[in-house]
Amino acid sequence: MLNWLEVDMDEMAADLLRSDLIVSPPDDLESMMIDSYNTTLRALVDKHVPLRTKRSQARRSAQWFDCECRESKRLTRKLERRYRRVRTADAQAAWRQQFDTPSFFPSKFTAFWLSTVESCQQNPRALWRTVNTMLHPPRQHETCEQSAADFAIFFRSKVANISAKPPVIDPRQAPPLSQFQPATVEEITRLVNTMPAKSC
Repeated sequence: MLNWLEVDMDEMAADLLRSDLIVSPPDDLESMMIDSYNTTLRALVDKHVPLRTKRSQARRSAQWFDCECRESKRLTRKLERRYRRVRTADAQAAWRQQFDTPSFFPSKFTAFWLSTVESCQQNPRALWRTVNTMLHPPRQHETCEQSAADFAIFFRSKVANISAKPPVIDPRQAPPLSQFQPATVEEITRLVNTMPAKSC
């Protein structure tokens, strides 16, 4: 991958002016001039914009995301790039018309899973597997180097480092509870009548 944003154009132009292509250009235009041009520019690019390897993680598309969805997404991005390049009302209208179709992807999702569930009507195991896949799509789990013991030690240390004073509880005099007063029929009737019908 080449990152042209990091190029110092002034330094690259100065190196170009000091190169043999400018200082002592070849006389033969058909062969030596073209070779010198390609060699000089390739050397400048290798110096100022070195090739870097970038790793990208491939993400698997959803099962319902077919070639028609991919083509619709590609067309939307194409119209957006065209609008940002020309900045005309027609280009904006075409992009917005393509972009403002929110029901396309949900309809593809619904149609795919309806047909998938209908095809598994005679196979309960496949049906439950399909429903489970639909409700719990596979996710990429990242491995964690921390153990459960490290997790516990972290929170114990956080609690231990809290410098809070213990609460002050003032004792108060209260009469001791030695016996319960029996409930009357009127109290029980009132409580039952105020309870909702859903209670047991």
